[in-house]
Amino acid sequence: MTAFILVPFVGACVHVPPPPANQLVFVTTEVPYESSGLFEPVNVTGMFGKASTSTQLADIAYALSADHIELF
Repeated sequence: MTAFILVPFVGACVHVPPPPANQLVFVTTEVPYESSGLFEPVNVTGMFGKASTSTQLADIAYALSADHIELF
């Protein structure tokens, strides 16, 4: 994957209502990350900033351009 929503706890993205926008981070990466599942905890490092985004799942307040993604 090259984009995903980083959430504060397992399953947060599927709850209704979703977590507040200030608890969600939209992560993008140039190098695709191969995940073994939807609920995989990860550490992400890169450039972090404010960026309001709306998706079908939730409103998101922050964005992170990932340089490195690894399992937690």
